[in-house]
Amino acid sequence: AVDAATRLRIFHDTLTIASNDDAFPLKKVMLHGIWQKMGEGVAEPYAQQIINAFGFTSTTGYGQNDGTIDGKTRVPNSSEVNASYFVRADASKPVKVFQLAAYHGCCASVESFRYFTKGSTSNRTVFTHNPLDGQSIIPRLIGSNTLPAQGTFTPPAGAFGMRVGSSSTDTTQNFGGLIGIRVLKVYDWNGNLVPNAYFFNGDYLGTSFTNYDYQDNIYYVENIKPETGSVNYSELAVLPTTAINFAPALTGTTTNYNINLKNMGMSYPDGTNDPSIRIKSRVISGPNASEFELGTLTTTTVTIQNTAVLTVRFKPNSVGIKNAVLIITHDNSPVPLRIPLYGIANNSISTVNVVKRVKSAAENNVVIGNNAYETDKTYRKGSIKLDNQAVPAAISATDIDSLYQTYLSAAVDLAETRYEIPVSNGDYQVRLHFAEAYWTTTGSRVFGINIENQPVLQNFDIFKEVGFNAAIVKDFNTTVTDGVLTIRFNPTANRTSVAAVELFSVTNNPAPLMAARTASFSAPKNISIYPNPSTGSSFTLNALNFAGNEKVFVTITNMAGRILQTHSFYTDETGKADVYMPLNTTLNKGMYIVNASTATGNVYSKLLVK
Repeated sequence: AVDAATRLRIFHDTLTIASNDDAFPLKKVMLHGIWQKMGEGVAEPYAQQIINAFGFTSTTGYGQNDGTIDGKTRVPNSSEVNASYFVRADASKPVKVFQLAAYHGCCASVESFRYFTKGSTSNRTVFTHNPLDGQSIIPRLIGSNTLPAQGTFTPPAGAFGMRVGSSSTDTTQNFGGLIGIRVLKVYDWNGNLVPNAYFFNGDYLGTSFTNYDYQDNIYYVENIKPETGSVNYSELAVLPTTAINFAPALTGTTTNYNINLKNMGMSYPDGTNDPSIRIKSRVISGPNASEFELGTLTTTTVTIQNTAVLTVRFKPNSVGIKNAVLIITHDNSPVPLRIPLYGIANNSISTVNVVKRVKSAAENNVVIGNNAYETDKTYRKGSIKLDNQAVPAAISATDIDSLYQTYLSAAVDLAETRYEIPVSNGDYQVRLHFAEAYWTTTGSRVFGINIENQPVLQNFDIFKEVGFNAAIVKDFNTTVTDGVLTIRFNPTANRTSVAAVELFSVTNNPAPLMAARTASFSAPKNISIYPNPSTGSSFTLNALNFAGNEKVFVTITNMAGRILQTHSFYTDETGKADVYMPLNTTLNKGMYIVNASTATGNVYSKLLVK
């Protein structure tokens, strides 16, 4: 750009690259840039302009400098937070720091990002930028001509502060008790909060060139939260289950399901509160999206510890297993909330039956989520590795985490892994379960799937579709003619990863289906738990639509499937019950599954302990 502005201008654009790459034939690259008329002084970009140039929408609340505030207080009507000390948001991961800009002197001036343990006078340097880049965006690392100034650190347990130059996040350590580092919440390009990420905007205090512009050094820091008070975002949770399984239904009928969307934010002793959540959009996607339908949403603004109710309808128009996903975007996360929708559709002459369920990488038969899975020991062929999560963690978009926490992979890169499962000849529907539990970048694991010598899915990248530690299923139709169902997984990057296989068939049997049709109009069994969340010492279970005077066995399991407690009770003559359940041992914070089992079926719900 030539003479793009009288002082400075921010540019944003998109570059689309077309290639013969089968996995990614089109790739979009977001371009951001700053054009400056000249260097230093008033020609430097303002802190707000630097933030915007990187595609963020956080607000500093001022232009060139903070006006008459002069570092004495936080800037009103801005994204700034009041925090002196921090802790790691995820204790299993390091803190990451990226320097976005340095505008404090050229061309022999350096600056270091340091941290210190609360109560300590010892500072630890994370990195220092190149002395040639004291007037630059994305300054380079000292000693390098190419590497950007960035780094990670793993502080000891407890709180820590940050220091840039003589300025500290703890104002009591600063010249005149002034603010030397303004800490801002991060908002992405779409105005959504980025959880546990902050801008650190620094200014040099007590010098002849102090000007309170807070762009002398600007850093992006992630995996931190304030030591006390609000974490400055709220989680939107789906209750009572995170995946919706509709009861089998007849084609041409409609089944309603009310989803509770709860703001899990909290109020804190210091008087701060986590924010409300604004639901921005909701859409149903996936292979069978047309057979699900959105109903009403009670509110688009959900305050802390309150709930919005969204109605979803299952309206099948053909026989078979059904799979879609409800995607909800909201302003407290850049990542949409994914709610899988599953259903089975029958009609008056055809019904869907489970042929078998196979747990990948299982040495023995297991029961997961009330379903029995065979070991895959005799079915797995080719290159084999029994793999598991790199770091044990919850899996999103499912209520049965343990199904996805172990998976079948290969012993070496690019090797074929396959299943050979003996079955009767005929038509089948195959459901494959996946989760990316290792890689955290697009393109790291890519593979194709071939069923019965027919390619059914190419260039499958789990992380690209749903991200890290998130469940996803893929459904396929196939015909077996040789008595063996063969499923081949052929990677083009790294190795395969498959968590489970489910096999369904459709049978024609008009007589039993007349009874099934009558039964399908009965309301499905249902249990609800309150209070939910609970303290982990007790809860009340409400049972509806069970058989009259029916014995119900209750099990409480953790997300790994371990049974923690059992209980039993009888419903009344109308099939209802309200049962108080004290727990033998107070449950730790987390998610648990409460399963109610009878001679006529099972139903489960989720219990959240806070």
